[in-house]
Amino acid sequence: MKISEPKSERQAAHRARMNRRLASRITTVPSQFVKLSRALALAAAVGGIVIMVENYRNYVLPPPTVTVTVPELSSHAREGSMVFQMHCAGCHGENAAGTPNGPPLIHKLYAPSQHDDHLFRRVIATGVAAHHWQYGPMPAIRLSRAFHSDRIIKYIRELQRANGID
Repeated sequence: MKISEPKSERQAAHRARMNRRLASRITTVPSQFVKLSRALALAAAVGGIVIMVENYRNYVLPPPTVTVTVPELSSHAREGSMVFQMHCAGCHGENAAGTPNGPPLIHKLYAPSQHDDHLFRRVIATGVAAHHWQYGPMPAIRLSRAFHSDRIIKYIRELQRANGID
């Protein structure tokens, strides 16, 4: 009987457990990601992957409502970017630039002095009725990990700072 496993084996076992736990929490895959995976598979099969991805992005995400400069992001902000693209970009657009379906978060209205991080966390968790814009209510976002909202906020704040919103 082993008393303890070497550290790397313990880490690998822990990582495998966490991946299984995360996989069990995922209940549905948004249809846009199913369509994207099918489009990528088809494009790879015929050799037109670059053109297909560009056309698909333009199809899924409506044009932005503001221009956003994207800075070099910290590791937490990069994680937040991935979570944002999965859960938020459908309405708020790529790089939070807004779409006809949702407001740009790179806007002085969402500066830290106007909407602090605690408010962002609450809105992500519970949703909010429309009040600043005419887009309709924002639904609550079910994230698989509590820290994902912090990563999303870190991503938005770094984009805001790079675009002159402090």
